[in-house]
Amino acid sequence: MGGFQVRERLLVIGSGVVTDKLLAQVEYEVEVELNVTDIETLNHLRSQLINGSYFLALGPTVNVTHINITTVCSLTIDGFQCRCEDQFRWSCDQCLKYGSCDNITDGTCGCIGTVPPDGQYCQSVYQHTPAVVFEYLITVELNTTDVTLIDGLRNVLNSTNYPIILNEQIQLSDVNFTTVCSMSSDGFQCTCEDQYRWSCDQCLKYGSCDNITDDTCGCINAFFPGGQHCQSVYQHNFTACPLTTTQPPTTPAVVFEYLITVELNTTDVTLIDGLRNVLNSTSYPIILNEQIQLSDVNFTTVCSMSSDGFQCTCEDQYRWSCDQCLKYGSCDNITDDTCGCINAFFPGGQHCQSVYQHNFTACPLTTTQPPTTPAVVFEYLITVELNTTDVTLIDGLRNVLNSTSYPIILNEQIQLSDVNFTTVCSMSSDGFQCTCEDQYRWSCDQCLKYGSCDNITDDTCGCINAFFPGGQHCQFNNSLHNNWQHDNYHSTDHKYNNSYALCEYDTKYNTNNRRNKFNSWQYNKSEHYNTSNITNTYTRYL
Repeated sequence: MGGFQVRERLLVIGSGVVTDKLLAQVEYEVEVELNVTDIETLNHLRSQLINGSYFLALGPTVNVTHINITTVCSLTIDGFQCRCEDQFRWSCDQCLKYGSCDNITDGTCGCIGTVPPDGQYCQSVYQHTPAVVFEYLITVELNTTDVTLIDGLRNVLNSTNYPIILNEQIQLSDVNFTTVCSMSSDGFQCTCEDQYRWSCDQCLKYGSCDNITDDTCGCINAFFPGGQHCQSVYQHNFTACPLTTTQPPTTPAVVFEYLITVELNTTDVTLIDGLRNVLNSTSYPIILNEQIQLSDVNFTTVCSMSSDGFQCTCEDQYRWSCDQCLKYGSCDNITDDTCGCINAFFPGGQHCQSVYQHNFTACPLTTTQPPTTPAVVFEYLITVELNTTDVTLIDGLRNVLNSTSYPIILNEQIQLSDVNFTTVCSMSSDGFQCTCEDQYRWSCDQCLKYGSCDNITDDTCGCINAFFPGGQHCQFNNSLHNNWQHDNYHSTDHKYNNSYALCEYDTKYNTNNRRNKFNSWQYNKSEHYNTSNITNTYTRYL
């Protein structure tokens, strides 16, 4: 058979007699390596050795007692493989080191994926002592409040193929979740995963939160008692429950609740808003340790200077009691025997109380509510100039602005009412042209002064041959306006009018960049507000 190569190892066992006074007999094991390219020769030699009887005398003092084929190495598409003959095996360390090409059973395998460079060969299962295998059980405790992380890790472990070979001596046989502990209304509960259980004595000692079946339960009212965890139903011998045992009633742990007040002194409104956002986005409870958890963190009261002195305003779901509203003067309406603002600075170290946890005393029947002054609303028009040569960026930004819902609440005091593109300037063959977006126009004097690149209609044009002349941009065309509503703090009518005058100028303004301008409207937002109609300068949102 052309191209076929077999490296065969023969084990020759013989004995010899050393002539001395004791006539001692010595046994030798001789290894012979045979290289053949003909498989028929190998099969013929194997049949001869199987059918032959041995006691081959090589001399008066040397005999060959046995000959075996131990290992046959041959070339495959993946390289060499060395396979053991019957009753011979590779040791587990060699199977792991060189890679087994069959199953590892009883700490041995019958095939490895290479020719051992150290000249080793398969060993007899009767004469060779396999390496001692030690098995370790390692417990890892993971502290997290993220259920998504747990589920993701569980999916990874379930989809992993085992064993995982870490090195020549160590393999990871299996990884499982055993126990998940979490807070309940009565304290901690530790629940077992599939194929894991708590022993009956632990179920009785700590109280089971499910049924006891087959001398085990799947849940106890404790947190890793004594560092223990659920045991495998296949590897652990669970002790039987006492026959006369009745489950004693369990007394839930006493839970103490503390309310801690923290006063923060700062003049930085951004810091307050940032901290409020962090607290609003935090998931509660926060487990500090096995005995303590943080149930909730809220802002209750914000005190700041006003024109008349200090005012302390309550956050949502917190209120001042009626007696404090009357004693210090309320700066808003008294409703349901409470108010949201008083003219004092943390009187007596007190702060606003929760409407859900505090019993507010009723106001006297003769109480009259003091008049309140509506909050002042300031309106700002902000112009932003964007320098870019990327048309895709402009189109993408325009799509984002078109799909955005307004107003955008930035914080309790500020909202963004609208954002529009007004003017797009770009190079043309004659220099720069500044074109107005929909519902925006250049005034007639600018059209004449700089030269219009479209028709002048209604004393306006949509394009001029100049680059943001004097820093100006297209103005809202009042003839195209529409009415809209937004949240305001007191009824006010806002009107924006643009008048266009005729003038006669003609200049050109050149530059090398393409620029875009858009307007953004912001409103300072106060706590109490009404709905008002506003005639604005926008006909659609961009």
